Amino acid sequence: MPTAVAIMARLIHTMIESRPGRFLAALFPALLAPLQLLLFGPHTLFMANQQEFTAPFSTLAVHLVPVALALGLLFAAVGALLPKRFFAFYCVGLAAIGVVAWAQGNLMVGDYGVLNGQDIEWSGHAWRNRFELPVWILVPAIAVLAARYLLPAAVFASRVLIALQTALLLVTAYQADPEAQPKWQGPPDAIFELSSKQNVFHFVLDGFQSDAFGDILRADPTEMNRQFTGFTFFANHMGAFPTTIVSIPSMLTGSPYRNQEPMRRFIAREFKKASLFGTLRSQGFQVDAISGLQYDRASASTYYRLPTPYVTYDAYTRFAAWQLADLSLFRHSPHVLKPAIYNDQAWRLQQTWLGQSGDTPGRRYIPVNGQAFLQDYTGRVRVAHDRPTYKYIHIGIPHWPVSVNADCEYIGPKSLRRPNYTDQAKCGIRRVGAFLDKLRELGLYDSSLILLSSDHGVALPPQNFTDDRDVFGAPLSEIAGSSLALLVVKPPNSSGPVRISQAPSAITDIPATIVDTLGLKNPFSGTSALKLDEHAERPREFGVYLWSSSEWQADFFPYIDLFMVNGRPTDGRAWASMEPIYAPKTTPEGRSRGFYREERGGPGQTIRWSTPLAFIHKPPNVKGVELKVRSNADKPQTVTVELRGRQIDRQVLSDHEWRTLSYSIPADAQGGADWIVLKVEPPWKVRRDPRTFGVMTRDLKWID
Repeated sequence: MPTAVAIMARLIHTMIESRPGRFLAALFPALLAPLQLLLFGPHTLFMANQQEFTAPFSTLAVHLVPVALALGLLFAAVGALLPKRFFAFYCVGLAAIGVVAWAQGNLMVGDYGVLNGQDIEWSGHAWRNRFELPVWILVPAIAVLAARYLLPAAVFASRVLIALQTALLLVTAYQADPEAQPKWQGPPDAIFELSSKQNVFHFVLDGFQSDAFGDILRADPTEMNRQFTGFTFFANHMGAFPTTIVSIPSMLTGSPYRNQEPMRRFIAREFKKASLFGTLRSQGFQVDAISGLQYDRASASTYYRLPTPYVTYDAYTRFAAWQLADLSLFRHSPHVLKPAIYNDQAWRLQQTWLGQSGDTPGRRYIPVNGQAFLQDYTGRVRVAHDRPTYKYIHIGIPHWPVSVNADCEYIGPKSLRRPNYTDQAKCGIRRVGAFLDKLRELGLYDSSLILLSSDHGVALPPQNFTDDRDVFGAPLSEIAGSSLALLVVKPPNSSGPVRISQAPSAITDIPATIVDTLGLKNPFSGTSALKLDEHAERPREFGVYLWSSSEWQADFFPYIDLFMVNGRPTDGRAWASMEPIYAPKTTPEGRSRGFYREERGGPGQTIRWSTPLAFIHKPPNVKGVELKVRSNADKPQTVTVELRGRQIDRQVLSDHEWRTLSYSIPADAQGGADWIVLKVEPPWKVRRDPRTFGVMTRDLKWID
């Protein structure tokens, strides 16, 4: 009895005798890659990130599937028009490319971070070229060489792969909870409705580094004192973390995360115990929250999830569709093509299909989107009732990437240099200032409590930072820049020019500042910033952690490096490192700093490049450490090893052979944190690679 493959082979060979037959034979191989890139890949990404969208996948797919089908039909038509002797090579080549694209997007996926505008360290993934490029070249090449034998299998495999992915998509859609699917929601009327009696406006300007506010104030004191009359700028204010994910919960609950339990469990528990939204609402306030992120949604009276871009529904679905397509193309392409697809955050397909006309393309950047929303919001607010009202307005300006100028005109993306960043921050202040003028028109300015805050700075070294030093491979001044969160407060009925306070406030004081100023019951452990003694000592903690896309879903941060700041954060002498806090089951490699991402070395080897200054943190109760190092520089390198500030070894690496470093570690009578420091001289660089290298390392292990 003939097998299914044999039947398929006879059928295919019969079909390719005519052009219509060749068209049908080539159709599924021709559709495989376009459907992978424009339907199946986007659907996978959508299902993994539903919380990021405000429209169901079906409405997004409408923009992509016709393009995928058109490409497939075009490729199939080309196959039909080819001479018969070339058809097998063409058809098998299409199928092979589709299969490799599927493998790239499902089996060879790399972690390039959150793709939110931060620079990507492309060179750290260059090792992927060693196995990705051979797959992309050899698989299609071998398939084409064997095309006469593989043609039936290629056609059959293409149909099976498309059918299986289509079935999975349909089953997923059938099983999805309709109530849990993203739904379009325009801004509700409640967010524009103000109280005639008591209003609290809490602007969270994401990534606003506070020293930029000081620069803006000094540059134009007359206009700033007019628009921000009655405000106090807390120049000595500190955030708790360098990124948003745990900074906002700290701001809204007064409790910083310390890796003591799974992150989301901690956040949910703290919001339930005492949150700013819940506290205000329980004491009679209408609580209206506006944010692109969803924190403590249940405690708000109204929660508007600000979409990116903030545009009409049709414009949003078109943008979101091509955003997914770009991410899918990025995921399914080899590393060597990814920079061109990313296109310096301009994204290749969005650039092609959306262009640069109108608002939508620019609003892919959260600073552009945030300032546009605030401008629209200012024009629409109105007095509507007499209930006390709290407005939480979290917008993405002046967060990176720099993409608007001081006049809020789209210019981006630009590099994160201080002049560019300060201009973007001026745009944020411009939009808030216009809102304050609107409150004056409505007669609400004097009676309102108004706060401008941010979740963190952007790691720009503060001007006139003193006693800078290297901390775990990075300048302390950059960590300090991340800590400079913004806090500017106007109590009700406050007047006069902007006052600058040096009170040692912290982001965890914000809930207490609001409820205390309003005269409400205060369940928070912080202190009102308005009541802090400017001259009193008040040590504050700042936590730094490794952050990439995986951390958004992980239960724990790999580590939190804690610093105690006893003084101004712009004074390096005020910073002291504390014992780091690690995630459960941390590996020896996880207790190190100043190393680049793991790479594949030889067969069965995983290596890590060190920077010229690297650190290894000793676990409790171990007695020794062992590490293999190797130089790859074109000249001899010296590795100096230090423990507790004392040199314990010095090795000259004059060849490219692996060398084992092994040391016993005596007990420390003081019981402090023990760091083994590797200093490599001279450092070296590779052409077109921004990284600075020390030595290659592997096989780190602790000796009990």
